[in-house]
Amino acid sequence: MDDAIAETHRLILRPWRLDEADRFFDMHRRNEVAQWIGGQPMADRTEAVALLERIQQRQADDPRFGSWAVVERSTNRPAGSVLLKALPDGDEEIEIGWHLHDDHVRSPGGVSDRDRARTSQRVMSRAKVAA
Repeated sequence: MDDAIAETHRLILRPWRLDEADRFFDMHRRNEVAQWIGGQPMADRTEAVALLERIQQRQADDPRFGSWAVVERSTNRPAGSVLLKALPDGDEEIEIGWHLHDDHVRSPGGVSDRDRARTSQRVMSRAKVAA
């Protein structure tokens, strides 16, 4: 894949594409995602398009930071996002986060509501930006 940032045998990490706005919107319209990334759930697909355009512009300005699609290789469909974000008052620290579409939050024995909420959370960590 030309625009892949990283690949495994199951997943491809690459920039989100504007033609994936429906999938992006479907993920961001959910309370389970919105509560962990700030703000309200998206109400309209146009919000997804606008956010994807902002993400693309920010990544063009500084490719070290942004939000990337985590794509399931077998379906070529985004399963979720990972992100790197500079912390405003962090000494060159960054936030590392992720969130998954609801249809990719599962376990072999089924997923309870509590497990689904826990798994849908954005995990945050801090790391130093390499010079």
